[in-house]
Amino acid sequence: GMYAVDTFGALYDNPDYIKSVHDISPKTATYSSVTMSYFVSALLMRDAIAKLGDNITRARLKDVLNTFTDWRPGLTTDPNQPSWTWRPNCHMALRGGYMIQVQKKAGELKWTQITPQFSSTPVPPGQTPPAQYAQCDIFTKG
Repeated sequence: GMYAVDTFGALYDNPDYIKSVHDISPKTATYSSVTMSYFVSALLMRDAIAKLGDNITRARLKDVLNTFTDWRPGLTTDPNQPSWTWRPNCHMALRGGYMIQVQKKAGELKWTQITPQFSSTPVPPGQTPPAQYAQCDIFTKG
């Protein structure tokens, strides 16, 4: 099978998530990192705008996001899920992920988590994080 990285495993089976997606689009696949990422983005926007009140601007939204530390979408308390932390000097916010193996099972593509969740992003041996992320503390040097 193919190997990939995913981060949302603990969230895919949440009945509120599945219902919300299918209420809008019954044929949309919910076991999908693309669908989940859009859903989580909407929850993030909800939480950020709730802190803005009626004065919503891009600058104020950015300022509010820069206060979020270990933000999670609130769909589950399972520790096997990502979190996000933003700072003015680091907009590389995602923490969490794991390797998956994608295989065809019963005619459908399914995946299996094959590593524990990692809390930092590995950098290949001999490499350094990209310059624009030099002030971020989410990288593990190989």
